[in-house]
Amino acid sequence: MTTIAVCTLVLNVIVAVLLAVYGVWFNNVVKHQLGAKDATIETLKTEIDSLKGDRAPAIAAEYKLMREHADRMTEDKQKLDEQVRRLAANQTSAARLSRPVDPIDKTLAEGTGLILATNILMKNITDTEGVLLTPADKFIVGALTAVNQIESEIKSRNALARELLSKT
Repeated sequence: MTTIAVCTLVLNVIVAVLLAVYGVWFNNVVKHQLGAKDATIETLKTEIDSLKGDRAPAIAAEYKLMREHADRMTEDKQKLDEQVRRLAANQTSAARLSRPVDPIDKTLAEGTGLILATNILMKNITDTEGVLLTPADKFIVGALTAVNQIESEIKSRNALARELLSKT
């Protein structure tokens, strides 16, 4: 045999031995991976069974408790929102009432009130022709004096309102 034939034969034997060793090693790796997969599956099954048995009622109870808490918090928030809305409305009303009053508006409102007071007094102490209805002279004289003072106050307030309006 020639050297080339011997070298080829040796190389073929080495390749065959390497393929056989590689095949055995690869088979061993696959067996280990299958074993690890089966162990993982068994571990997960055990964990699932324990969750179904032991933890499921606890999880359901915790969920119910959490749901009740969320409902209470929602109800409390709605109550607080309503209180905030009412307080904001009250604050707006208070701010509206506490802002400075325009002197013209104040004078005109006072004049209107005085006119109304005069009309009420005149209606209660006189009839339609202006004749006194009651014999209590002191009361009538006092009431007429009050009416005259109210009328003079009306005139002064109207003059003040006209003066303020002419300035603006």
